[in-house]
Amino acid sequence: GWHYTTKLREWMFDNVYIDSPAKQEEKKARRVIKELFLLYTEMLKPVCEESKIERIVTDYISGMTDRYAVEKYKEHFIPIGLHCGAKEDYLFKLAKVYQ
Repeated sequence: GWHYTTKLREWMFDNVYIDSPAKQEEKKARRVIKELFLLYTEMLKPVCEESKIERIVTDYISGMTDRYAVEKYKEHFIPIGLHCGAKEDYLFKLAKVYQ
């Protein structure tokens, strides 16, 4: 019983937790979240109370899927020809709820 559990645990640490492709991408993922957090914090400063901004932005980002967060990062930080501009309507709607 325990022998197999120990073997599975060892395998999980070696192949999933420590040396997985996802783990190797963690630094990039953290940067995406950090940059979005800083961006959205600045976007809300003109329209929200300072004391509420961190919670609003945290709630907004925590509701994003990985794919959506990457898309938002691309919209705001990766140059695109003929870019129409990024919209964050839901961010501002969420900010109104907190007021």
